[in-house]
Amino acid sequence: MLRKLIAVVLALIGIAVAIRHVLGAYSIDALRDLDWQTVLDPFMAVAVVLALIVRFGGKRNLDAKITGDTITRAYLETNLVFYATVFLALQVFRDWIGNVPGPWWQDPLFVVVMGVTGLRLWRESSGE
Repeated sequence: MLRKLIAVVLALIGIAVAIRHVLGAYSIDALRDLDWQTVLDPFMAVAVVLALIVRFGGKRNLDAKITGDTITRAYLETNLVFYATVFLALQVFRDWIGNVPGPWWQDPLFVVVMGVTGLRLWRESSGE
């Protein structure tokens, strides 16, 4: 149940970031004055920490199962998403602490990482 809750939280925060990224300057006048960075940054920080915990656990479990030097699809996927999450965490916290907006690619990367991590958690908790 906890895994499904975390999956939903990651998905919702990812959707909020996607909406912010797509709307950008085209937002509704009432929402234009709202500082989206100030509102979403704490939620993004929590989501990145949760994704790091989940991805580190997945990487550790996979590394414990690997016996040889073979590189499998699961190995590549796990390591790619883990290191993308680490890179994203460094970027998000650097921008949050420095109070500067992130580069243009940060939001799409955030949405992809949160979506993939949330989907993985949801499937694992459903027994698939």
